[in-house]
Amino acid sequence: MILEKSDGHVKVTGTRLDSEVGTKETLTLVSYPEANRISSYLIYNMEIKGFSQEEWRTTYEQFKAQKSQLVTQDAPVFSCIVGEKNDTMDIVLYNEADKLLGAFSASKVEEINEETFVSLSAYHEEWEEDLVTNNQRMNIQIALRNTGIGGGITATIGTPIITTEY
Repeated sequence: MILEKSDGHVKVTGTRLDSEVGTKETLTLVSYPEANRISSYLIYNMEIKGFSQEEWRTTYEQFKAQKSQLVTQDAPVFSCIVGEKNDTMDIVLYNEADKLLGAFSASKVEEINEETFVSLSAYHEEWEEDLVTNNQRMNIQIALRNTGIGGGITATIGTPIITTEY
C-alpha cells in the first residue's frame, strides 16, 4: 500500500496481483478539500496482458464482480486498451489512427497530428458514456505514438477517454 499526502490531498493506492489469471488490480482512493468539505473518489483499475476472447470474457466477469463489491450504484466505466505493433512497416500514423476510427464507426471531434504522435477524439452515437470537449460530445480516443527506430508503434484506445499515460 502506498500513502501520499500533499496540500490537504490524500491518496492511498493498493495493488493485488493474480498470477493465476494474469491480472493486476489497483485500487486508489483520493480525498481532497473542496468548499469547506472533503471530497473523494475511488478508482479501480484492472490490467491484463495478452488478449483472447476467452481471456476477455473471464477478465470482464471478474471486473463486474469486483465493481459490484466496490460501488452500489451505477458508476461510469472507462476502458483502455494498449497494443504495440513492431517497426517493420513504414506507416503514416494519422492514416492508421483514421483506420482505427473507421473500425469503430465513430465521427472525429478533434485531433492532434504530429510526426511521431497522433491523437483522435471522436463520438459514437450508440455508446452511452460521453464527455464534452470544445462544446462537442466525445466517447472514444485513439492515440498512436512512434517510439523511435526499433521501438515500434504504441496504440492506445480509450472509452470515453484514455485514462493512462500515452
